[in-house]
Amino acid sequence: LPELIDLDSLLLISTAIGHLIGGLSQLLMGVLAGPTPERSATWKATLPPARHRSLSDFRIAGWLDDATCPVASDVLALLDAAVKAVEADGATVDRGARPGVELSEVWDVGLPLVSAATSPAREDQEYERQVAQADDESLPFPTRMRAKASTIRHRDWLALSDRRLAHRRRWAAFFERFDILLCPVAFTSAFPHTHEGSLYTRTLRVDGVDRPYADLIAWTTFIGYVYLPSTVIPVGITPDGLPVGIQIVAPYLEDNTALHFASLLESLLGGYQPPPMALLGR
Repeated sequence: LPELIDLDSLLLISTAIGHLIGGLSQLLMGVLAGPTPERSATWKATLPPARHRSLSDFRIAGWLDDATCPVASDVLALLDAAVKAVEADGATVDRGARPGVELSEVWDVGLPLVSAATSPAREDQEYERQVAQADDESLPFPTRMRAKASTIRHRDWLALSDRRLAHRRRWAAFFERFDILLCPVAFTSAFPHTHEGSLYTRTLRVDGVDRPYADLIAWTTFIGYVYLPSTVIPVGITPDGLPVGIQIVAPYLEDNTALHFASLLESLLGGYQPPPMALLGR
């Protein structure tokens, strides 16, 4: 709800909403969603109710993997099992449906827009360093992408914004045919933390392949940069005892659809179960 909710409330939602599945979460959303004070004289916000009440009535698309950002085999197995549970409950899931926007666009449009949006927080010294990095072909692509986006000219930013608008229109058309999209949160489960390097220089070895660390935010940025609401719930535990979640994505401003479906899916999968490592030491 970027135009309708203030930053403090948005941060509150992003940190808390995943723990408030069900009626309470929808009530909280109704309280928080609204115009910022300077717009309150004329703007009103009434979020629509969930599109359906029963899980089997939802028109569901599944996008569980993609060659642009392949999902680890243990994570994919849990996502697939969750979708099969939905199908066994009577719902139909179209695993081939796509919105006409490629996941690769997250590198060309999504992440650059996010990097540009966060660039005012950069210190002057870092900004000057990024000016130099933007055209340094010796640097890894993620580093150059961030540097270019953080020092972007306004004319180029407007062009990116136009591309985002085109993508949002394709998503809107997609959600005329579907109510929910199920997709990964990240390509891997939790991993040992490292303090070396940064988000844009580190790598992770997954399924025998070294992957860019920035791939971790590809799936969530793909949904976020077009302002689609997403609710995440756990769907299982890997053989290593690590929790895996799934993104439940709904149409723009239809947060209640995502929240209600999340409640239904969580119940179907047996409710929240603490991962084994969370119980260590008790």
